[in-house]
Amino acid sequence: MLIIWSGKGILVPLFVVVAFFLCMFIVTPLHLAGGLESAAAVSLAGVVAGAALFFTTRAIESKEGRVYIDAATNQRFEVKPNAGSFFFIPTRYWSYIVAVLGIGIAIAAVINPSATAAQF
Repeated sequence: MLIIWSGKGILVPLFVVVAFFLCMFIVTPLHLAGGLESAAAVSLAGVVAGAALFFTTRAIESKEGRVYIDAATNQRFEVKPNAGSFFFIPTRYWSYIVAVLGIGIAIAAVINPSATAAQF
């Protein structure tokens, strides 16, 4: 499998995996009806990982940029830090993608719990 990232984009799968195991650790003792522990953990992990990615990306991209001066035109321009990308999608958008996927799994679990429990 080929994983493509630039900059801090590798944080996307790292946050998702860590959030999933953390949420599995929290949700498993609840013994949810119909075996929905894994669906609940996946949906909660999506929201947690999305929030973690959002605040991490915001912190990275809010740092001061470097000011450069073009020697030919004497024009000043600022280069701000970038949080990178994961599979060519900027990291700041992955926070929304991961959170929406988590919420979508939660909605699917509410609509059809038996099919969702069988899938996870």
